[in-house]
Amino acid sequence: MERVEDDHLNYSRQALARLVLSDASHELATQATVSIGTRHDSGTQPGEDIEHALQLVGQAHAVLQAAVLYEREKGLSWDRVGEALGNITRQSAHAKYADAEAQWRRGLVDPINHPTHPKGIASLNVPEAAYQPTDTARLLDAWLHEHGHPAEQTDEHPVSGHLPTLTTAAALSRLLDAIRHAAENQTQGEARAKLFDRKAALLERIAVEEGSDDALDMAAGARARAAEIRSEQT
Repeated sequence: MERVEDDHLNYSRQALARLVLSDASHELATQATVSIGTRHDSGTQPGEDIEHALQLVGQAHAVLQAAVLYEREKGLSWDRVGEALGNITRQSAHAKYADAEAQWRRGLVDPINHPTHPKGIASLNVPEAAYQPTDTARLLDAWLHEHGHPAEQTDEHPVSGHLPTLTTAAALSRLLDAIRHAAENQTQGEARAKLFDRKAALLERIAVEEGSDDALDMAAGARARAAEIRSEQT
């Protein structure tokens, strides 16, 4: 997929978590189709079917983890997570998935792991589906049109059209987290300026929605800060 910088900021955390779950489920379904047909059975090596089944089990665990993170983003308690996992204790559920949840939430603020060495390759701190949600949703829409339930095949946007919405207030909250992270990590240049451009746009939207002069003043301040950052680079 072609990466669009900060595309993830256009989506709520719930929506991103849901897309990760959808993408993991899609991957499992795609891998599972390999085992359905019998046409190439004569050419398989001893143990190959077991190895493939084991890969499916591993992918199923990825789906389960994505489901837990999505439910947590929806506000599900660890007690209820434990019940859904087979009536295990909240402590056991927390111990099993707390690290994954902490990594997920860190990644939402800092999605790209930039290498310290100039020739290093950047990597993602979140699943690709959460970093490029728009492209992921389009691909999943197309896949369901071909392979999904008849009701999904007739739905123009079976994935992208039913994601949890992002309110203006939630969008601003996510953006402020990103700006704080950029400041703490001394992010410079156009990337940081664009965050303030986005902040200004959101504040201007709030000013219109709420008739707030204060929001309009803060938007002007954000625009000025973006211009200041750009001037520092020239």
